Parts: sequence; structure tokens; C-alpha cells
Amino acid sequence: MYRLGEQLHFTDLEPTLGETKFLIVDVETTGTSPANCEITEIAAVTMRGGKMLDSYESLVAISGYLPSGISEMTGIYPEMLGGAPLIATAISRILEMAEGAVIVGHNIGFDIGFINAALSRISPLLRLENPLLDTVSLARKLIMGEVTNFKLGTLAAELRLDHQPSHRAMPDVLATVDLLHHLIERAGSYGVATVAELRLLPNKIAGRHLAKLRACNYLPRRNGVYWSLDGSGEVTYVGKAVDLNARFRSYFTSDTRRKVDPLLAGIHTLCYMTFESELEALLAEARLIQRLKPRFNALGKRSASDYRYIAANFSQQGIAQTKILKASAPIDSTSSAIGPFRSRRSAALAEYALRNALEVVPEAWRLRTDDKLAPKQIQAPRSASPATAIAVDAISRRLWHKLTVLSQSQLFEEAEKLRLGANYLILAMVRQFATMSLGALESFEITSNRSGKILHLHHGMTELRADDAGAILLDSPRASSRRDPSLAAALDPPLTLAPHPSDKFPALHSFEELWILWNHLVSGSDFRISDSCQVLSMPLSLAHRPFVPRGASLERRD
Repeated sequence: MYRLGEQLHFTDLEPTLGETKFLIVDVETTGTSPANCEITEIAAVTMRGGKMLDSYESLVAISGYLPSGISEMTGIYPEMLGGAPLIATAISRILEMAEGAVIVGHNIGFDIGFINAALSRISPLLRLENPLLDTVSLARKLIMGEVTNFKLGTLAAELRLDHQPSHRAMPDVLATVDLLHHLIERAGSYGVATVAELRLLPNKIAGRHLAKLRACNYLPRRNGVYWSLDGSGEVTYVGKAVDLNARFRSYFTSDTRRKVDPLLAGIHTLCYMTFESELEALLAEARLIQRLKPRFNALGKRSASDYRYIAANFSQQGIAQTKILKASAPIDSTSSAIGPFRSRRSAALAEYALRNALEVVPEAWRLRTDDKLAPKQIQAPRSASPATAIAVDAISRRLWHKLTVLSQSQLFEEAEKLRLGANYLILAMVRQFATMSLGALESFEITSNRSGKILHLHHGMTELRADDAGAILLDSPRASSRRDPSLAAALDPPLTLAPHPSDKFPALHSFEELWILWNHLVSGSDFRISDSCQVLSMPLSLAHRPFVPRGASLERRD
């Protein structure tokens, strides 16, 4: 059972392999095409937890021709089928056994194709749509290189299974049961617990890194962060997940990024910390990336010189001049600097948009909404400044006006450049307001509605405490794990608890965390503000992030 609103884990959604009902099935036929060939024999058993629940086997009467070559291979001759049940009788029993089961077969596509073809002849509405599991593809993933080929007879002989197939339905079913149990046991050594995880066993990367999948035996299925270390102890990657186990498994199955192969190749040790909530994991990830600077994290490669601000200065005549500043350069607290931007490109596009916003609106056009803001009044967002909302709203309306003019003039490339720049600019102003507002709070407290856990914010930094921590050694033939609470010290002490004046820009190491925290609060997440030394609110005009100003419609003046 679970509580309403509680996040479910992978194992909550699907039964484990030991709890799953399997229907192992095999058919013998008059040929290879379900469209014009018939079933001559069918057999099936149901299994759960290694125990047989039910079994069925029967020859099947046919209306057509049984080739002699097929008879010699299977030992089924036409005279044997004379008094056999009709296919409708035999297959109805399979339908009963299939209820709630995962259907398994060796080359299951062949067997299920004939079964569904037979069902469609009885009624167009009849069809087996159960989940399927093919022991051929599963064997290719788990025992590649250990056997001569993947025929059922070869596997049964070389793996020394208890039953040997003989091209008869029931012996083949029993051999497939033995093979399934052997493969499940193999998969269990990699932490595989469900049918879905069996299907997701790796193909391409398996040969090189499959042994490291054993880390899933030790990774918990909880919110948390993880980081990998190479043989020299260097941190190579930091990640966050709502299910640590499923996230690491995805590197072997569904993650196709180019960096995955070298990342897995270099993992010597995998460390992790678990947290009560996703918010804590997000904050911990940002802090660890900032502190450890792993080479496979894009954010970890950024330094202060990579961030940019835009400054707007005005002459006595009110003419604006804009320039891009590096974040490492000193910024006057009274300047109109906007940022930070995470790249030079985004800053350049935002500067282009700001220059367009500061141009005088042509007399031939007017806005239905008032545009009384003089360019010199445009200020960068400040946590306590009422001008922030006015500035963002005025800039949005002016950019929308210019974008409309460009579009109507069919200057589409310029319009697209302005649209991108406007998005970067408006989002940067929203981010700046949010992070400066939070960073200026001397005392701030949020509480989880679900668990009652309290997080404290002091001068822009949150104190994080992990629930659990561990390290998994992956460089040996057998992976091993140890609980290691000392790993949580990677988050201690907080990066800074120094007073943070409201007119100063947040330090870059706290900027990312503050933006994560703000997004979590305004998105209606589990956490709510429970105590603050001052009112914290965002002006309504800042609540929209995309560049679509409200009420900005244009009309031509006659």
C-alpha cells in the first residue's frame, strides 16, 4: 500500500521476478507461415517463484496437409491427429492459463504468431496481448561468447539443463523453463528484479561494461545523488535521480549519449547519498558539481569567467550603451547589470534584445498598453525594488512590438534572433530577481507537506544532511559495497553563510542552488514556506518565463 501523493518506486509498480506469473509456451506446426500453416501440437506450463502452477499439452487436429519432412523432424504423423481436439478447444485452455501472465518462449515471436493467427480465425476480436519475454534475445545478452549458438538444443546441452528439447511441444517447454530460470539467476547477479529490467538488459555496451551493472545490487531505489571516481580517485561525474538504482541501470540500456561509454569505462568507485525529497537531491547535485567540478558534467566545467552579465549605461541625453561583462569582473551594486548568463552566446543574444528594447518606439506604431517608461528608468532586477516588474513588463512589450514589425516585414531571420534573445533576457531578469530575493534572506524555512522535514536557508545557502551514504567498488571481479556516512561530509560545511546584502549579486556557487529552490517553491511542489523573516513574493509580471507579454497587441495608427 502507499499513501496518496507518495512517489512510487519501480518495484512498487511491477511485481518482482519471484512474484511474476510466467506462461511458457511452445507449438509445433505444419510449416513456418502463420498465414497458411496450422498448429499440430501445443503445450504450456505456468510458473511462479520456481513452482509449477498448471500445465497443458495436446495434439491438434488439422484441416490441411502435414509435410513428411515435418513429421520426420517432430515425430508427429497425420494418423496421430485424427482424433485430436480442434484448435478452438486447445487454444481456449491457453487463454485461461495466460490470464495475468508474462508469456515466455524460445523465439516467442514464432509461437505467439501462430497462436494469434489461430485466434483470429476463431474470432477477429481474439488476440493474446500479454507482455512477452524471448529467451533467445535474453540469452544473447547474458551468455554471449559462452555457447556455440543460441538454439534451444545447444543451450540445453552446453548449459547442462535438466530437460532436453526434442521438437515436441512439452519437452521444448520444459527445456525453456530450465533456460528461463538459468537466465533469471544470471540476471539477478546484476541486480535485475523485474521483467521490465530483464527486457532492458544491455545489448551494445554489455560486452565491455556489463560487470559494472552489479552496482544495482547495492544502489537503493530512493531519491539521491551519485558520483563516480576513476582509478586515481578523480570525480568524473555527478548525477541526481529519484530512483538511484533505475538511473544507473539506464546507462546500460536507454542512455545513448556519447559520453556514457567512456564514463562507464572509467568508473572505479560509485558513491551515493540518499535524501528524503527530490528537492534536497537537486540542491546536493548542484553543490557537489560546483565543489567537485567533474569532467563529464557541463556545469562542472564552468568557472566564473564563463558567466556573463549585461550592463546598460545611459548618457545625459538618455542614449543607452550596452556591454557584456565577465562575471569575474567587479560589478558595481548600483549598476544596471543583468545576469548571470551561463554562456557567451546567450549573453550576446540577450544584449541584442536589450538594445532593441531600448530603441525609441516609431511614431507610426503605438501599443494598446501604456509605454511610459523612459529607457533610463530601466533597471536590473533587485530583490526589494518595485521597478523590477515595471522594467520587465516594459521590455517585454517593446520587444513584442519590434518582433511583430520584423515579422510583418518578412525579416524572419532577424525576428528569430530577436525571439531567442528576448527569451534569454526575460528569463535572466526573472532568475536575477528570484535569486537575489532568496539570497538576501537572513532566515527562511520551508517544510515538506509529506514528511514534515524542515529545510533552513541562511543568507542564500541551505544546510543539507543526507539520510544515508555508501560507496560501491566496481574495479574487482565481484562488486562490493560499504556504508560510508563520512561521504556526506562532501556537503559540509555549506559553501557560505556570510551575510548577503540585498543589493549584491549572489555568488555564482549559490546562484544555481537558489534558482533550483525558487523553481521548486513556485511549481507547487511538496515543500511550502513555513517561516521567513520577510515577505517573499514575485511580481505577477515576472511569473511568466516565456517571452509572451500580457496585453501586448498592436495596431497601426492612421
